[in-house]
Amino acid sequence: MTRLLSKREVAELLGVHPLTVMRLAAAGDFPRPIKLGRGVQAAVRFDEADVKTWLTAKKAAHAAEAVVS
Repeated sequence: MTRLLSKREVAELLGVHPLTVMRLAAAGDFPRPIKLGRGVQAAVRFDEADVKTWLTAKKAAHAAEAVVS
């Protein structure tokens, strides 16, 4: 089973503010959060494997841009 990360844990992993994580997800630029519970105040978690896959893809894209430049 994959580990679920809180938005705070994801933010620490990426070096950004937790609100930035949620903004990226809302914009469709980040893996969708898994909502735990109902309502606006429900806790959300992110699949660790999805986050790491996203991060690897971003690093690869950045490296490719650096080669082209």
